[in-house]
Amino acid sequence: MATTPIIPTLRAGGALKCSPRTNRFFIVQNSRDISIDQAEARKLASTGALRPNGIDSHGNYVFALSAEPKR
Repeated sequence: MATTPIIPTLRAGGALKCSPRTNRFFIVQNSRDISIDQAEARKLASTGALRPNGIDSHGNYVFALSAEPKR
């Protein structure tokens, strides 16, 4: 099964979130939760391609793309 590409989806208006309760990353786009590759999301968060951008009303951590994503 193919996974949703994270960076292009974020550039298209998706929001990357992480639940502190389950420690799972997911993308919200057009009011839908989209499952993503957890290892890829953790790698992007740890390499500086993503930056923390706050906490939503449900207590999920929200991430945004850094100014210059690192590869």
